[in-house]
Amino acid sequence: MEKTKKKKNIANIIFITLICTLLVAYAMTIVFTLGWGLLTSLKSRNDYMLLNNRLGFPSFKYSEKEFFHLINYQLVIDSFEFEKTARFYSGGVLVKHEAQINIWVLILNTVVYAGAGCFLHAIVPCFVAYLCVKYPFKLSGVVYSGCLIIMMIPIVGGSTSEIAVLRSIGLYDTWFGYFIQKFNFTGMYFFVFYAFFQGVPNSYTEAAEVDGASQGMIFLRVILPLTVKMLGTIMLLNFVQLWNDYQVPLLYLPTHPTLAYGVYYMVGGATSGGGTLSELPIRVAGCMLLALPILVAFIFLKNKLMGNVSLGGLKE
Repeated sequence: MEKTKKKKNIANIIFITLICTLLVAYAMTIVFTLGWGLLTSLKSRNDYMLLNNRLGFPSFKYSEKEFFHLINYQLVIDSFEFEKTARFYSGGVLVKHEAQINIWVLILNTVVYAGAGCFLHAIVPCFVAYLCVKYPFKLSGVVYSGCLIIMMIPIVGGSTSEIAVLRSIGLYDTWFGYFIQKFNFTGMYFFVFYAFFQGVPNSYTEAAEVDGASQGMIFLRVILPLTVKMLGTIMLLNFVQLWNDYQVPLLYLPTHPTLAYGVYYMVGGATSGGGTLSELPIRVAGCMLLALPILVAFIFLKNKLMGNVSLGGLKE
């Protein structure tokens, strides 16, 4: 018995050591990428290209101005102009949308895009999951089964039909159309909330009903406070994802760009030319500006992002 226990302990130690080594290696790749991006954004073109200084520290002989005065970042802010014209048919009528936007409008668009999107991604699945768990009608089973089937079946080519529908009803390239798109409850978070509400005792809602609270008041005053930590974590995860997303604005909001879409546009990803941010140090500076708010948010909110999602309450 003792030999068996020793073998199991040795196997556990080896397994834990291997997992920790892989996690440390993965974390180091992220730290190296951010460090390389910061150093590259402080280099001049001559320092990076002529001296072939790809991985080293900035040379003060060639990059003194860029390093101490953050010239590359200033160039990004000054030259960040987004110009776009979108033409499409809406019910047989040719519609033309134009945009000429600076970086400050891009920041505002990003806050609206990521803020509203992360809120809807969290609150709508929460509300629908609560209804399905606490009101077990036949329709609740249909909704649950439908979400399960959608998760199992891969949907390919849905963007084309979705764009066609939005254009036909006049909601393409509008914020209202984007909000409607995000107002859905399908996905992984529905099942997270569903399992969560299954563990919530009915005594919470029954006590509120005895006190005369309505169903809406029960959800707002009793249920939502129990899910604050989970809602916050899911909103933060979705905010990080949406902040870095450029594909959805590129497809559905061509004249309402976000920062990620703007960086993609400026480096030449959405233009025929080389883009305004054609030089690599300036391009990396633009990417660092995009990553900086997420890095600051992670530093201050890492405990909420990585903490456990638990349910607190009264004992039975």
